[in-house]
Amino acid sequence: MENFNNPSALILEERHEIMKNYVLLVSSALGSKEFRKLLKEEALKKFDGDFDVLSANFHNRILNTQISVNEILELMGKKSEVLKSKNIDPTKLTQFITELYPNVQISVPVNCETWNTDNFIPPVVFLNEVFDDTKVDFVEAFDENGKTIKLGLDQEPDFPVVVVGISERVDINGNFYADEEPYYLIQRDAQTSGRIEAVPAAPNELGMLHGSAGSFILNWQDVSLEDSYEVWRMEEPTTAFYKVAETTANDNGYVDAGLKIPLIRPSTVWYKIRAKNIDGVSSWSPIMASKVSGRNDGEPLTVKRMKFTQSALQNVESWVAGAPELRLRVIMGSPPGENQQALMIYESSILEPNKRGDIMDTWWNKSVSVMPFWYTGTHQTVLTFDWKEEDPLSISGTEFTLNAGYEDKGDNGNIKFGGNVKVTVSGRSSSNVGMTFVHWWDPKSVIYSTGGFSWEFVY
Repeated sequence: MENFNNPSALILEERHEIMKNYVLLVSSALGSKEFRKLLKEEALKKFDGDFDVLSANFHNRILNTQISVNEILELMGKKSEVLKSKNIDPTKLTQFITELYPNVQISVPVNCETWNTDNFIPPVVFLNEVFDDTKVDFVEAFDENGKTIKLGLDQEPDFPVVVVGISERVDINGNFYADEEPYYLIQRDAQTSGRIEAVPAAPNELGMLHGSAGSFILNWQDVSLEDSYEVWRMEEPTTAFYKVAETTANDNGYVDAGLKIPLIRPSTVWYKIRAKNIDGVSSWSPIMASKVSGRNDGEPLTVKRMKFTQSALQNVESWVAGAPELRLRVIMGSPPGENQQALMIYESSILEPNKRGDIMDTWWNKSVSVMPFWYTGTHQTVLTFDWKEEDPLSISGTEFTLNAGYEDKGDNGNIKFGGNVKVTVSGRSSSNVGMTFVHWWDPKSVIYSTGGFSWEFVY
């Protein structure tokens, strides 16, 4: 629908169509016994004096199977042939109702207390915004398969009926009208007496750092009203998240250790967090991702040796000029924004073997200490290694620009442009040898190669 994400632009017919699709979604979810049981329990709490529950609150409740109502709606909705035939995305539909229609309610106005949720799947009625029971003789309802049923208004059903419509006691923002006294402030069971029902807010900030080999250090924004936090993980090659930990209230950090370290191809791991209390769960935090590394945070980074192929050496330094004079520069990038800035964190002195044969088609064992400690929280996880061949020059020198990269953990750990650094070389000419990224998760034994020039690290 063209105006699906802009409710102010929706005409009445469009709003009714969205709500009707939501009714079909609820009717499909009623095929789940756990969903029926929880709906009855919540309706019996009579949050506004009737057997009602606000959809926006209900969506975050947790079933006994430890998944949320949101998740069961999405799961059952994807199985609904009626919704599939209408090309309805259950995830977008529930999000739309939760965020943009907080005054929608689900009620069980008749036979709620006697509802046998183990056996009976009630039909679902949709009451639109202009419904007037004095002008109609019947209402349409839907069964769990989306089939239409007519229920007469002249005779009260002797079975439970679920009704979806607009709450009479809360405004369009989901708040009680000034002249309405919330029922749950007066009458709750002993466990929750006098307490306003509220799920926690979502942890909006999730940080993800590398720790020791095969581990990640997670930290997130501490929210209010939480009793605990759930940590969920997904790792290649799987395509589903599962819960790996639950921390206590105010404990907004977790170390996930013991992950398998791939020997060849790095594997990606994704995390998301949500807060939880007696009333339900929050929305999810942003999803963060990175690759598992065999390094320990704070390890030194030292080049062990390097070599040229004969043709590659000839391209950067003719045989008549003797041995090459190399220089290494290491660049660190940063995320985009007004303060994006790439930094040169290392620049070597001139590295020159005694003769060409020491580095041509053979390893030149030259140790170059790039940094004594590589901390990913300080130096990021992606470094640009740029090698140049520089010869003495009588003129002032040369200038060039080095581009950096950075890992965007909020976008599946993809490597993106991280800014650049302008370099001026005084009194020397400069020829490109090669430039490549060095990633924190690269296997320690990897041999880096670019244009016939290779090097590797101490490990």
